[in-house]
Amino acid sequence: MRLLSALSCRLYPLFGLLAIFTLQACARRPLLISSTAPYPTEAIHSILDHMTNQGQRVATLFYTGKLTSTARESELEATVSIVGRSSPFETRIEFTHPWGAPLAHLVINANRFKFLVFRDKRLYVGFTSQADLLRYFPFLPDPITIWGFIRGYPEIAPHNRAVSPGEGTIDLLGRNGELIQRLSIDPETRRPTACFFPGKKIKLSYGDFDKEGTVDFARSVELTSETRERVLTLHIRQAIFNPTLPPRIFDLKLPEGYKVVDLSETGDTRDRR
Repeated sequence: MRLLSALSCRLYPLFGLLAIFTLQACARRPLLISSTAPYPTEAIHSILDHMTNQGQRVATLFYTGKLTSTARESELEATVSIVGRSSPFETRIEFTHPWGAPLAHLVINANRFKFLVFRDKRLYVGFTSQADLLRYFPFLPDPITIWGFIRGYPEIAPHNRAVSPGEGTIDLLGRNGELIQRLSIDPETRRPTACFFPGKKIKLSYGDFDKEGTVDFARSVELTSETRERVLTLHIRQAIFNPTLPPRIFDLKLPEGYKVVDLSETGDTRDRR
């Protein structure tokens, strides 16, 4: 436990930068909807169909850009390269200092992560669902949130039904009527401007929309954590959708002289070569 406490002090700035966590179909013609009243059922279905269609258009991606982490009066910045696959969910993010020095590599495969920190000569490994990660991440990095962040377009969460409580808003509800995800929609462009996960207290905001072929994406994505008082902002410079990925792109090798720290063993964290 003392090792975890020490790691928390040393790694929180870098992990704050990482909390981030990658087919085509026919789309219906968008409905003309007034922004002054709740959406009717047909309009809700049309919007969700359009968003689902957009989601299906990207299976893999490659981005370069800038990631900024802001908390109270502090701000950290890194250049990032991102490779992602939507199913099965995998992503690799390489962090570089603005003047070029490598900082860290993060790989997430479904519910596990590997985090290579060059300064510490450590490879940190563990499960993305473990509560101890809240020492380092502003949220537990689940695939829906991470993909919605790096894709520049929200992923629709599994839900039981959808309703519109007011203008430009669609709520996705669970079996017992609980709010799972709230979507904010621009009624003119039909593009999502934000989505909120009340259970995670995480909000994703989308701006500066662009289009590559038939793919809509936001070049600026902001992730706000209410509980951790931290904002992550991704600015996408270059975007390539559906590239063929090298077979071993999501492998992360241990450099010579580095140690492995297993954060999943919270009672007795291992530090080994």
